[in-house]
Amino acid sequence: MNKWPSLKQLHYLVTLHETRHFSEAAERCFVSQSTLSKGIQNLEELIGCPLYEKKDKKSPLVFTQAGEMVVSQGRELLAKGQDLIELGNLCQGDVMQGQLKLGCIPTIAPFLLCDLVQEINARYPQLNLLLREDTTANLLAALRMVN
Repeated sequence: MNKWPSLKQLHYLVTLHETRHFSEAAERCFVSQSTLSKGIQNLEELIGCPLYEKKDKKSPLVFTQAGEMVVSQGRELLAKGQDLIELGNLCQGDVMQGQLKLGCIPTIAPFLLCDLVQEINARYPQLNLLLREDTTANLLAALRMVN
């Protein structure tokens, strides 16, 4: 019987990769540090190789080459998992619900976003719109982090 990594284990690893700090990653995952550590340890055992290195308490956490690849694949799997949840929402008939992230550059944001937010709130009250006003470079970098 094959064992499969859980999405929870992948979430722990991706969050650790983002924070590079066990206690901060555990806090963001709403679990204890020992739960996060054990989940990642189990993932390493499943995969069969170490995913990160930490020489001592003062040195930063460094991911192995395998760890970087697992994080990349993990991000994709977590995104697909979110897609499944959104598909379930579609089956319930309320297409415009959930969370929508929208980025806009400062030069057009004041002219575009006010009316857009009012229209979305009126038409789709179940839609949670998250706005980010930033430079083009920062918005593109944020998009790359998602994909």
